[in-house]
Amino acid sequence: MKSPLLARAIRSCRVSLKLLALGVPANLLAVRRAARLRRVPAETLVRTHAQQTKRHFAAAKKLGSQAIFVVIPCRNEAQHLPSTLVALARNDNVVPIVVDNNSTDRTSKIAKQMGAIVVVEPEGNKMAGTQAGIRCARETFGAERILFLDGDTMPLPRWGAAMDRRLQQLDAGNGAAVFGSTISMFGPSHLANIAATALGLMYTILREQRGEDPIARGGNYGLSFDASGAMEKQLLALKKDLF
Repeated sequence: MKSPLLARAIRSCRVSLKLLALGVPANLLAVRRAARLRRVPAETLVRTHAQQTKRHFAAAKKLGSQAIFVVIPCRNEAQHLPSTLVALARNDNVVPIVVDNNSTDRTSKIAKQMGAIVVVEPEGNKMAGTQAGIRCARETFGAERILFLDGDTMPLPRWGAAMDRRLQQLDAGNGAAVFGSTISMFGPSHLANIAATALGLMYTILREQRGEDPIARGGNYGLSFDASGAMEKQLLALKKDLF
């Protein structure tokens, strides 16, 4: 018999998918397409998509600071990273920076094979990885805005452009921050965005049901750095045991 918590999660999932389909029908196809990627073995994805993703990311890198830089802190994500990078390559002008947080699997090798910039951070800590990614994007490429993903997150095709556009709209010289579920990453449909939020809530409930620690969702967030560099200094000074 299903527990009340699990039953609520399942109902939330069904309602969310219906709202998503009603809001923008194309979104349902995008979600299904992303879900299919997850079912493909990692090695198969690398073998069949590496050349394509490598070309896509290389073309975006030529844009320099105008590219959309996406920092992906990873620790032992060899199983999920290929599908994440394939999904990310369906976004225009994105350059992934994969930060290897002291992985013991093939995370770095896979990231390089698929054309991502790889930064090795020996301290196995997500904050340390995030900070290393920020330094790479800012110091090497002069990025003014940076997006962040988890190694197992599946961004939809318009995610990068929507996040970057929203950061530019909000930034008045003092920096800005946005989270994936709070902007129109699914297009102009409010129903679709409500659906995305409900799906995130369902995932949180399921993790609680399984006794797992809560994690930030939303695909995930983006930062625009202020001209004085104050935000950057604060981020790089944060304790590395925060998460």
